[in-house]
Amino acid sequence: MSQHPGLRYFRQHMVQLVKQLEPFNALVEVAEIAAIEQAFANSFDAADCHYVTQQQLAQLAPETWATLSLTFHDSVQLLPQRYNSFQIWQALDKAHIPPLKIPDKCTWLIWRHNLISHYRALENAELSALITAKTTGSFASVCEVLLEHF
Repeated sequence: MSQHPGLRYFRQHMVQLVKQLEPFNALVEVAEIAAIEQAFANSFDAADCHYVTQQQLAQLAPETWATLSLTFHDSVQLLPQRYNSFQIWQALDKAHIPPLKIPDKCTWLIWRHNLISHYRALENAELSALITAKTTGSFASVCEVLLEHF
């Protein structure tokens, strides 16, 4: 039960609930779809803030890049999925018949820009770079990780 009167918090424990409650706990994609919905709600509700543009980054002096520290907007989320749950979610959203559940290990990036939530699947190098950037904040560390992929 939610401790908040607003509908926004109604689903805050939904992912854990469907992972524990029969018959939903037998359907991994249901928990993943609930996680997708939660990630979009969290992304949309993240506080506004100023962000750096590509133009501003392009104006940085070359020596600045070695010590550049990265931080991300609170709307930026990494959402690992074990199945094709995003495709199932997209079909359900359009009132189409969803595809069958198949293993499709993938991590999705979710973020908000100009009050619109966006998402896309990440390649392995992108995922490694983002995890490094979110944990260390170091642009130099991101470059080192990318060297392992390219």
